[in-house]
Amino acid sequence: MKETLNRLGKVTLVLMAGLSAILAIHVVTGGARDRALNRIEQAGLLSLAGGETITDSGFTAQGRAMWTLPDSGGHIVRERLRGYQSHLEVLIRMDPGGEMKGFAVLSAGEGPHVLHQLKRGDPDALSGATVTEEAIRAAVARIRRDVTRTLEEGS
Repeated sequence: MKETLNRLGKVTLVLMAGLSAILAIHVVTGGARDRALNRIEQAGLLSLAGGETITDSGFTAQGRAMWTLPDSGGHIVRERLRGYQSHLEVLIRMDPGGEMKGFAVLSAGEGPHVLHQLKRGDPDALSGATVTEEAIRAAVARIRRDVTRTLEEGS
């Protein structure tokens, strides 16, 4: 019995050391990815704001990151959606009436043709990328409802 407990203790120590190493690698590489994504997010926010003041509004009712543009009354919301080949992380600018005024791609694994079209920020330009185009349009509809609900609950 004592020998079995001894072996179990050694196995547990080896497993804990392995898990600690994996966690350390994840923290180091994940941190670098997060920092790069934050820089891209900041650039996207500045681009979409077009010189307007940006106020961090926290989160929408559905948990999406949201920024307010007090000069125009618009909002920028971060969304993750499923395109044809991958998930995309985007920022979508909405005017006070709930219409999309632009979007910025933070990360995507779509093909080079689609990525080039996405970088232009115009879903109408996504010729031949129907799945990705529809995913963006569906995201805009979700965000419109979410921002409306968030603003109503905050009033």
